[in-house]
Amino acid sequence: MLTETQSLRPKKLAWIQSLLLPVLVAALLIAALYKWIEWEPAFLRPSHNELFQVRNGTWQRLPELRGEVETLRVSAGGTVWALYWHNTVGSELARLDRPSWRVFKPADFGTPGVDLSGGFVMDGEQVWAATGEGVLHWDGHHWNCYRDAIGKEGASSIAVANGKVWVIDDSGNLSHFDGSQWTRQKVELPGAKWDSSEDYSSPELALTDDGSLWIVRDGVWRSDGPQWVAAKLDGEDLTDASLVGSTGKGVWLWSDGSLLLVGPGGTLEEFGSADMGFSARESLNEVVRTGDRTYAATTLGIREFDGVKWRRLASPRNGVKSVVSIRADAGGGLFAIGNIPNPRARLGRFLQAAVPLALSLGLLVVPVWMVRRHKRDRLTEHQRLQQAVAHATGAVPEEFARDERLLQRQSSWWAATAAVGVVVGAMMAYSITRFFWPAEPPWMFLAIALALHAVVTLGQTLVRRTPKPWDPIEPGGPRFDWAPTLRAVPASLVVFVLMNFGAVQKWMGDPIRLLYVIPAMMWYWFFEQVVMNSAIRRGDYDGALRVVRRFRFCNPEGGAALRQRGLVLLIAGRFGEAEVALRRAVATLRSRAAQARALEYLGDVLLEQGRYEDAQRSYEAALHALPGFRRPYRGMAELLLRQGGDPARALECVENIVGSSGPSRNRFTLNGQSRDDYWSLKAWALAEAGRGAEVERAVAEAIKFTTSKSGPDLAATYRRLGLAMHAMDRQAEAEEYWKKAKDADPHGRWSALARAALGEKSVWRV
Repeated sequence: MLTETQSLRPKKLAWIQSLLLPVLVAALLIAALYKWIEWEPAFLRPSHNELFQVRNGTWQRLPELRGEVETLRVSAGGTVWALYWHNTVGSELARLDRPSWRVFKPADFGTPGVDLSGGFVMDGEQVWAATGEGVLHWDGHHWNCYRDAIGKEGASSIAVANGKVWVIDDSGNLSHFDGSQWTRQKVELPGAKWDSSEDYSSPELALTDDGSLWIVRDGVWRSDGPQWVAAKLDGEDLTDASLVGSTGKGVWLWSDGSLLLVGPGGTLEEFGSADMGFSARESLNEVVRTGDRTYAATTLGIREFDGVKWRRLASPRNGVKSVVSIRADAGGGLFAIGNIPNPRARLGRFLQAAVPLALSLGLLVVPVWMVRRHKRDRLTEHQRLQQAVAHATGAVPEEFARDERLLQRQSSWWAATAAVGVVVGAMMAYSITRFFWPAEPPWMFLAIALALHAVVTLGQTLVRRTPKPWDPIEPGGPRFDWAPTLRAVPASLVVFVLMNFGAVQKWMGDPIRLLYVIPAMMWYWFFEQVVMNSAIRRGDYDGALRVVRRFRFCNPEGGAALRQRGLVLLIAGRFGEAEVALRRAVATLRSRAAQARALEYLGDVLLEQGRYEDAQRSYEAALHALPGFRRPYRGMAELLLRQGGDPARALECVENIVGSSGPSRNRFTLNGQSRDDYWSLKAWALAEAGRGAEVERAVAEAIKFTTSKSGPDLAATYRRLGLAMHAMDRQAEAEEYWKKAKDADPHGRWSALARAALGEKSVWRV
């Protein structure tokens, strides 16, 4: 026997486990991944840069900056500026105001973000920086952003002298500031293809003391008025030369292991690696000049040139192995960026790969767990329905067994992983293909997702397994099982819409309008219920059946339509037809709420046919199918009172109709308006139990809460009140109530019972 106490009660706050908890875990994992990337301490990196002041062969560490120092500049007055990269923030500028740094952030610049890939330069005490937003200028007190100085591509290099500024981008657009306004022109380099799709290097600008402006890009070019002249040196190929500095004497280039000084007049000085005393694994990073000395930052330290020969300065201290950048102040002091290798780099490389990978896999586990949990819940609900149907009908339809096998496959870890993996794999594959095919159309994401869906499904057919009895016998073997990844198809569509929201909006208008379908459908079914109930209240049962047929035109033999039809036939007293419709509905429905109501209606049909044991099982099955469902207790109380056996048990069922706290508003959608049935059945049960003093109040409450505009409700109430009066031997009042019941609904279920009571009064007494 199935009872409510045996059924799985609804878990309190189950939504916390099914939705809030996974979302919280995912948020924590994302926050942890973000913090890990933002943190990136020095011990995780293969090496890190630090700032030093070099004086008399002594390396003194400057205050630490929280980030990776990239570029160093020193003003004419000796003020040190540094450009550094800060994870999750980007480029930031800092000025050394001893004993600490003053950091300038995007808020100081008045821009949403700063991309200082074009670098920055000094002009006396002023700072000029090339960014993606424009050209930044520090006048010693405030920052100003010249947004119209460059085009959309952003600057790649900047040069400045005596208040005049030049900025160039990767397309060869050169902007010039003469102190009052900006002008822009296209640089025409003989043989250069600025807009070519080939992978050319970014141009670099340099200025020399004679006012010459230089461009280093696949060669060396000097401005000669409106023309650009290539520096052509006998025997020297400058195509692959890189700019490492500019001084009054010319521009310094590093090319094929040699340091070249190209002068304005086309002069050339060359210093080979052997001349500079370089080892086999040493290369040059930057060159500066102060006074009569030239200094070169190399991968093994600092080299000094006095005009005659090169010599190595004191070896770096503090673990510095390489000097990335070097600058000199007016007093001859040197400032350097030293690169310090990390002896624990192997552990750092492992953690850098392992931690983000573990957090990313954790993020993938969350949706997999949610999909699997959802399917497991669906499987549990289906098994409950299957138990209920088996208890009510004595057999389980083959459709239920087939659906259970399908849900068991879908609720496995493999199926959940496949469903999520198709979406995630499609996103990754789409990103990879976009890298090689920038013009890839958006619909390729859907094509990739469908291809993965097919690959996973077809791949399952290659896995050998023991044939099952339920496998269909077909030519070529069983059909493909699309279930494991079927849920990925709608998820892929959602991701596609989110990725291409603007394009979808252009194609079909606001996609949010699609959500209007949900309330529209709700209103549609609500209107059907209102029109059907209106016909039932009038006693127009044929009209109610027509309403069901017209509103359910798309699927007139579906479970929902059969349940509605069975209800109308039950109230109309056509019990044979109602049983056929409801049994078909029970075999078709999969919703717990709809199934529970169908089982309750089937119990009422069996009750009216005198099949009390079958009716009891159907009521018990309805209670089992949907925890919290109390409507079946009405039929169970009616059944006990008709049998005349145990009024006390009948009263217990009556109290269960509304629960221990009485009628609850939050159960209205589940159990409907139950107070009229509660009070009318209670009056009958109290009368049968001999508690006549309490009957009058129950009768008054039953009449009070019964809708006067509903014939079936009035007939049900009056018929039960008549039985209560009959139990107390108040025959005249009983007949009066039965006559009211007969007149309230002349053609329905309850009036037929009232007429039977009027013609055979003794049948209700044992």
